[in-house]
Amino acid sequence: MNRYHGDFFLNQLLTGHGAFLIHQHKYFGETDQCRCGLDSGTISHYLFGCSDFHHIRKNFFPADFHQLGLLDLMGNPSGQRGLKLMVQHLL
Repeated sequence: MNRYHGDFFLNQLLTGHGAFLIHQHKYFGETDQCRCGLDSGTISHYLFGCSDFHHIRKNFFPADFHQLGLLDLMGNPSGQRGLKLMVQHLL
């Protein structure tokens, strides 16, 4: 198994802590609504539904990514790059 916990950006996905609006809302009272206006800023929203990240999903995720788990995406080199870009965009 590959080591993912040593990466700052991937670690935020694994723990759910960090740049995600749902996490910021819980601890700091900020809005939890994604700026796309479609849903709360959860990890699953960013991965599967946020229109802001459509280009990343299209360019970096495998075609069947909806059927994969987070660890599967992290295990895919292109998927891993896309996940990191998402978190970087949120910071």
